[in-house]
Amino acid sequence: MASDHSVLEAQVYRLLQLFDDLRQYFGSTISPTEVFSVADLLVDLHEIANATLEVISLSVTTLIDAAAE
Repeated sequence: MASDHSVLEAQVYRLLQLFDDLRQYFGSTISPTEVFSVADLLVDLHEIANATLEVISLSVTTLIDAAAE
């Protein structure tokens, strides 16, 4: 349980660091809502990238299997 707490604490700390980094980059005009909007977009991009890699992997596997026949 203490380990879970430590992991959560580390993640919150990283999130706060990210927020501070974004504030420094964009200036003090960026709000927490905008930070979370950017984070949502990054998550979406990550999911799209993973799906694309799965399709590429499946295509390569299919090509290898077809070439082996």
